[in-house]
Amino acid sequence: LPELNAVLRQYNVIADRGTEDSKMFQKNGLIYRLLDRHGKKIGTPIKASSIYGKPTLKFLENRYKLNEELRKRYKQQLKKDIDLILLRHPTKVEFEQALSGKGIQVVFRKNEEGRIYGITFADNKSKSVFNGSALGKAYSAKALTDGFTTAVKSESKIASPFMNNFTNRTGFQKFSDKGTYSASQILEDLLKTETQDIPTGLMQNKRKKKKKRIIH
Repeated sequence: LPELNAVLRQYNVIADRGTEDSKMFQKNGLIYRLLDRHGKKIGTPIKASSIYGKPTLKFLENRYKLNEELRKRYKQQLKKDIDLILLRHPTKVEFEQALSGKGIQVVFRKNEEGRIYGITFADNKSKSVFNGSALGKAYSAKALTDGFTTAVKSESKIASPFMNNFTNRTGFQKFSDKGTYSASQILEDLLKTETQDIPTGLMQNKRKKKKKRIIH
């Protein structure tokens, strides 16, 4: 789920299972929420089962199995991109900006105390997503943050070059605080477009088992 949310957060959306002691979590439920510009949840949550394509937890788990194979071809290139940037001994902000320039979005996961405990890379060019630990121990959140230069430099806003390409291709506009789009509309847009990039053979095999729309 963190890997999926690394992509969804670029569109101010998050998939949420609730707390571990909640009924929703225990029954494998899933909802989608809109986020404001500060990453805070806003609006009314939408059940996964009520969204076009039904991106429920069970649906996503099946997608994860397929994507585990599809993304392997992109793993080494992503590691090379990260390694080249680390050679410059960047600060955390410089690291994020440099990867953003390559179309790679970095999401640092923090606990309630603000401590970083996880990192996810969303490569918008190859449409693949990896948790740092999936790339190797050297790419875990702890290993990377320990190696960042501690020099204080002004943080600049990180842009995602991929957004313009995605907008031009799908007609989708990024959510604004004006609330032009709902979480449901955004998820429908993603579900409708991502099937275009799955190899024909894989699509045919999946359709034989069960007809369903799929996302990356």
